[in-house]
Amino acid sequence: MPENLMVVLPYDDYAQSANTLFHFMSKSEYLKSILINRAIVPRYCMENIEYLDIRIGDVSFKEVAILQKCFCDIPFHKLTDNFELNGVGEVYKSLNDHERLILKKNKL
Repeated sequence: MPENLMVVLPYDDYAQSANTLFHFMSKSEYLKSILINRAIVPRYCMENIEYLDIRIGDVSFKEVAILQKCFCDIPFHKLTDNFELNGVGEVYKSLNDHERLILKKNKL
């Protein structure tokens, strides 16, 4: 089997049903990169599938590249139940003490 043979099979029977998708990241640099490049670049993870014994004609497939980029569909109103809110920026600075306390208790 040629080393660089790639077969792309369509997978078009999936439909996303969420109204909102989130892509969380741990560093602000990641967001800056997405905005500057205007792209969310996925990574590929190589998985050994030799045990599946997949063949097309004389070609045996031993590995598959899995495209990876994670999103979640947590309902927007549930984000404060699951994640701590940290106020930043000019809007946060403009809040009074009472509004900041409400935000801190995840009630805003």
